[in-house]
Amino acid sequence: MIPGWKLRRELARVGTQIANIPHSLAALPKRLTEPRRARAYDAAFPAALHQTVGTLQPNARLSVLVLYQPGGVAGSTLATCRWLAAAGVAPLVVSNAPLADADRAALADTAWRVVERPNFGYDFGAYRDGIRLIRAEGLQPERLLLMNDSVWCPMDADPLSALLTHAGDLVGIVQDEKVAHDRSGGRPTDRRHLESYCLSVSARLWRAPAFQAFWDGYRLTDYKPDTIRRGEIGLSRAMEAAGFDLAALGTREMFLKAMAMQETVSLCEILDHAAYDDHQFAKENAVLLTRAGWPRAQGAREPRTVQATFDRQVPGEHEAALQRRRPERTEPQMRTSEATTSLWAESAKTGPHPTWMGSGDEAAWRADALDHIRRWVNRRRYPVAFPLGNARALGTFCLKKNSEPIFAAARHSYLRAVASGLIAPPPPPTLNEVTARTATVSSRRDHGI
Repeated sequence: MIPGWKLRRELARVGTQIANIPHSLAALPKRLTEPRRARAYDAAFPAALHQTVGTLQPNARLSVLVLYQPGGVAGSTLATCRWLAAAGVAPLVVSNAPLADADRAALADTAWRVVERPNFGYDFGAYRDGIRLIRAEGLQPERLLLMNDSVWCPMDADPLSALLTHAGDLVGIVQDEKVAHDRSGGRPTDRRHLESYCLSVSARLWRAPAFQAFWDGYRLTDYKPDTIRRGEIGLSRAMEAAGFDLAALGTREMFLKAMAMQETVSLCEILDHAAYDDHQFAKENAVLLTRAGWPRAQGAREPRTVQATFDRQVPGEHEAALQRRRPERTEPQMRTSEATTSLWAESAKTGPHPTWMGSGDEAAWRADALDHIRRWVNRRRYPVAFPLGNARALGTFCLKKNSEPIFAAARHSYLRAVASGLIAPPPPPTLNEVTARTATVSSRRDHGI
């Protein structure tokens, strides 16, 4: 007999495929003409591009920063350019939409070149064009960053130093790892790739024939699934197959390892600032927090309420308990679910933990809480599922702008944590934009359900 969980999963998958049929059919005529359009586009390259010389000079550290902001360039984008420039990284800004004169001038003040191109091929089409322009200039970067504006970056933590000095050839902020779902809540597989909104390319990889061949052979497409398959997934797979070292600043296993090391009060805070788009997991969260005796206050909560819940005195107005617990970057990355399971088992025995105020045994609660976290991050990426947990484990390097419910819920939970003083606020332009975008879902319950 087919297990119920598997039947529900397959029915949901079929439902998604059926729902996507109209979009796929509507995109078909355009997809059929893409080879001809691509040939015409390449024949006119680079003469058809609108290029503006910036005030910065290209140097050994370059970035291709891709924008699509037809309504005007956001303040956070200019802040990102200034952040890069301050670190000695010269941005090549590639806009997939025409720029207003004022926006073009503002970008040119913080870049070595500003390029406007048609929105053909999404971010990977713009990455490709930026790389072609760098090659045409004869530049040999020691480090090249490929970034796009689908995220706000930086947030409360700065990834630049790690990205620019990492020993890996292709380095991302987050590694996307596919999961084989089963009765235990899922197990990791070897199918993984780097998320492409921020990638760091080494000098060795830049000079490699395999890297240049990938971009020379990359086919532009306006069909998003093909962009992900050929571009984001394809780049990681091709470079790994060519023998280059791929690495990420954060992985699911690194996150779970850090969660197993959290004190009980921290786990409660992390669960209280989680994000869900699944009612069953949201109910599990509520049960766990109820068992812990955790207050279910709506919106931001005073730090002293957190202390009172566990009868725990924290010096310095709670800041001491809010220091991030970041694993050393040099530690071996755990790759097996068995190793993580062992860590969870050990975490229930270790201390110190705050005085337990919940119902039942604290060790049993911790085991259930960590199992819940494990199963949920097997379904949703850990930075989105647990914004506060991500901030404490690895640092919030960026925040997705995606409008899907889970990302909206994550932004809401992130802002709650900022308002409570649990996460340091991002730069003001970014905070204002995140707040404005999140306002449309402010009437939802805490976890976006």
